[in-house]
Amino acid sequence: MSIAWIAILAVAALVGLNPATWYVDPELGAIQTVHQDGAPHTDRRGQPMARYDAVRSFLPIGVYHGLTGTHQGRNYDFATLKQAGFNTVHGWEGQTLAPLHAAASRRGLQLIYHNPTDADVLAGRDSESILAWYLDEEPTLRQWDPDWTERLATFKARRDRIREMDPGRAVFVLDTPYIDPPWRERWLAWNRAGDVSAHWNYPLTGKSTNALTGRRGVPETVATAVDAVAGQKPVWLVVQAFASPLWDWRMPKEAELRAMVYAGIVHGATGIIYFAHDSFVTRDGQVLGAAPRAEIDYGDSPDYNRDGEPPLTVSQEDVANSRLLWSAIARLNGELTRLAPAILSPTARVDYAVEIEGGADGGDAPVRTLLKDTGEGLVLIAVNVENKPVRVRFSFPKSVGTPKPYFSGQAESRINDGTESFAPFAVKVFAFVRRAGS
Repeated sequence: MSIAWIAILAVAALVGLNPATWYVDPELGAIQTVHQDGAPHTDRRGQPMARYDAVRSFLPIGVYHGLTGTHQGRNYDFATLKQAGFNTVHGWEGQTLAPLHAAASRRGLQLIYHNPTDADVLAGRDSESILAWYLDEEPTLRQWDPDWTERLATFKARRDRIREMDPGRAVFVLDTPYIDPPWRERWLAWNRAGDVSAHWNYPLTGKSTNALTGRRGVPETVATAVDAVAGQKPVWLVVQAFASPLWDWRMPKEAELRAMVYAGIVHGATGIIYFAHDSFVTRDGQVLGAAPRAEIDYGDSPDYNRDGEPPLTVSQEDVANSRLLWSAIARLNGELTRLAPAILSPTARVDYAVEIEGGADGGDAPVRTLLKDTGEGLVLIAVNVENKPVRVRFSFPKSVGTPKPYFSGQAESRINDGTESFAPFAVKVFAFVRRAGS
């Protein structure tokens, strides 16, 4: 999302606090069945795919506001992103296409480029390193705009022009999580208009967060996006990897970060982008992002967002938290890379049961699950979307095999006994090992 829009969100959020504007979404139960006919995604050039292909299929794992070259007396290299497990970068808008594209190509990253000119599109149309052209930004946030349909028509015309110049490359907008009235009608229209449906969702404010669910919860916005495109286009989720005093956003803890990402995946996302890489760019917008070498401040810099405010200065503790979050992101990126074949494979058509001890095994269950069929076996992804411990009883057909922890560092499990304990915001992934002869 744009740094310039951060401050406006506080006003929009206050409007959303009016109970008269609330929208009650359909209940989302413990078992998600999204993408049973195939998970829509793209290849590295943004061309649509419906079936997983080990060579072509691509799961974007990206970071917002990537920098390359020398800025404000500091050197930036996309190699830092590559080392952290990213495969995609959104280039900061203060840089032109040429250096961003050269750096992405050199480091083996896919580039998302914002607001390309015709010359940019023509220069990049043969590139193997450009994932998508990113056009309009947060259009639904402008709920006061009476001419939004004209703006949408302008986007569609620009989209079609880019498609003519660069056929097959994804063109999209990045929207907000405002799926409730008075934004809902335009949110649905905008999120159907691109080749990808993309939105951000930043639920962590105040001292603590009780759940990732709600009228604009991560499960709700992702599920709404999937439904809006009838499961036929990829959905990319931009997750919170920052803190800001502007709306009391706080830096995610590792468990919260993992829960946000996996909640998006379980409800249908096939791309993840983290907002944002910490630098003078984010600080100009009063945002502390994540970075391996975050600093208390980055010195004087131009007022890029023209808000008249000095760049954000943070404490040494904040710096430490930024660096810790970067390390957590790198670990999570490793998991996503390994899980990509499962995430991009169809959801299994297997009847199984998830019972929450103490009830709530129907709608609004605290633990959400997605069972994927890679063709070589089944993979179960389960995430606790609430900030409280939960015990769950699973029941699987014997024919699917025996569930084992998917990651080597994952704690020992009692799932074979039918029960599993989930800590607050815990994520667990299991691979099913088929019995001999089955």
